[in-house]
Amino acid sequence: MIADVGARGAFWAERRRCEREGQVLASAVFALTVAMGRVKELMMHIEDEIRCIHAEMPRPTWEKALARLQATNFKNRDGTSFYLDGEEGREWFENVLADAIGEEWEDDWDEESEDEETAAVVIEPWKHIGIAIRPLAERAAVLREAPRVNPNDAEPFGPAPLTFFEEFEIAVQYLIWMGVVVLPLLSPLWLLLRPSLISLHYFCFIVFLSMVWPNGEWPIPPRNRLTNPLRNRKVASAFMRYFPMRIIVEDPDMMLSETRSPTLFAGVPHGLFPIGFVLLGFCNFSLPWRRIRAAAASITLRLPIWRQVSLWNGGVDVSKETIVKTLKDGDDVLVAMDGIAGMFAGGHSPPEGKEVFLLKRRKGLVKIALQRGSPLVPFVCFGNTKAVTPIQDRFGVMEACSRLLGVSLIYPRGRFLLPIPRSVPVTVCIGKALPRANEGPIAQPSEAQVDELHEKLMKELAAIYYRWRVAGGYAGVELQVV
Repeated sequence: MIADVGARGAFWAERRRCEREGQVLASAVFALTVAMGRVKELMMHIEDEIRCIHAEMPRPTWEKALARLQATNFKNRDGTSFYLDGEEGREWFENVLADAIGEEWEDDWDEESEDEETAAVVIEPWKHIGIAIRPLAERAAVLREAPRVNPNDAEPFGPAPLTFFEEFEIAVQYLIWMGVVVLPLLSPLWLLLRPSLISLHYFCFIVFLSMVWPNGEWPIPPRNRLTNPLRNRKVASAFMRYFPMRIIVEDPDMMLSETRSPTLFAGVPHGLFPIGFVLLGFCNFSLPWRRIRAAAASITLRLPIWRQVSLWNGGVDVSKETIVKTLKDGDDVLVAMDGIAGMFAGGHSPPEGKEVFLLKRRKGLVKIALQRGSPLVPFVCFGNTKAVTPIQDRFGVMEACSRLLGVSLIYPRGRFLLPIPRSVPVTVCIGKALPRANEGPIAQPSEAQVDELHEKLMKELAAIYYRWRVAGGYAGVELQVV
C-alpha cells in the first residue's frame, strides 16, 4: 500500500488530470499501481515508464504498451528485480488495463495498423547468397519482399539443409581454430627444448609472422572481396546453415538506406562463441546493406589464422580509436556490449531457465555514439549461449585471467565433449535506432546524457528479448540484466 498520505493525494490528483486530458494509458497505469499494492517508489518508476511511452507513442496500441511495460525491469521492496511477464502475469496485467480503460481502448486500437506496424522482415541470409551477383537494387527489392512476421505469430526456427561434408568441414575448422590458440605459447617452448632443429626455427618464424600480418587491411580492396565469387560465400553459406540462421529486422528501410549515417550496432549476449556476431559479418557476402564490420577483442587479432580470417571478413579491433576510424570511413560497426566479461555473466553454473545480459556498467559504446552522432541500433542474438557449455572454476581465477589477457580461458564443451559448437538455431533480432533529443555529435557528452541513452539501450534490448524470445526458441526463459 502507499504509506504516505500526501503521496496518495498527489497520486489521485495526477490520475484525474490524466483522465481529463485523455491520456488513457497513463490513467491505466495508476490503476495498475494501486492494484499491485506496491510502495511509492514503484509507483513513480512505472509512471516514469508510461510517460516515456507517451512521449514516443501518443496513442500507443495495446500490444506495444504490454510489450514495453512487461519488458521493464521494476524493483521490489528488497531491491530484487521482476518483470511483468508470464502467462499469469500477462492475464492479470491485461485485466487491470481493461478495467481501467474499457471500451475506450478498443476504439483507439486499429488491429490492422498494429499488425502492419509491428511486423518485421524475416531473412534467411544463406538463401540470398545465390543472387549476390545481381544488381544491388534488385537484391534490395527481394529483401523488402521477404516474409513478415508479428511477435505473437513467430515460431522457433528449424534446421537448414546441410551435407555431411559441410558439417565435418565446420567441425574441423573449429578444432583448428582452438588448436592455433596455443601456438604462440608452445612455439617458444619448443624452440627452447630443441634449439638445434632448424625447421623449428622456420616454424616459429611463420607463427610470429601470422600474428602480425597483414598489418592493417588486406591488400585486396574490401569491395572486391565482397563482390567476386570467392570461396568465402561457400564458407559463409555453410556456417549459416550449420547454425540455422535467420535475421528478424524491425526496420528494413533503415538497414537498406544508402543515405543514413554510419551506424553502431550494439548486441548481446556474446556467449563463449559470438556466433550471431560472426554470422552477421558473413552477411556482407549475401545481403544488400552497407558493409558491417564486427569489432573483435584485440587478442584475437594477434592469433594465427584468427587474424587473417577476421581481417579478411572485415573484422576490426574493438578499441575506441579503431571504431571511430571505421565510422569515419563510412562503414557500420558491430559490437558485443558484454564482451569477454559476458562469457562469465552466468557464473560458475549458468542458471536454468534464465538468460543473463551484462549491461549496467557497459557505457563506452553509448559514449562513442553520442560523440560521433552515430545512430545506435540494439540487437539480440538468440542461440549464442546454447552452442557450448562453459567449463570454468568456481573461484573466479579463470575469469580474472581472461579479463587480464583479454581472451577467454574457459573450455567450451560442445559436441562429443570437444570445443565444437552444437548445431543450434541462431536468430538475430535487430531493433530500430534509438531516438535521441540531439541527433548531432556531442564533443563532450555529460554523464546524464550518457546515462539517459544507456538506459534507453538497456530497456530496448530487454524489450526485443521479450518480444522475440518465442521466435528465438527461448520461450519461458526469463531475462536478468546485471
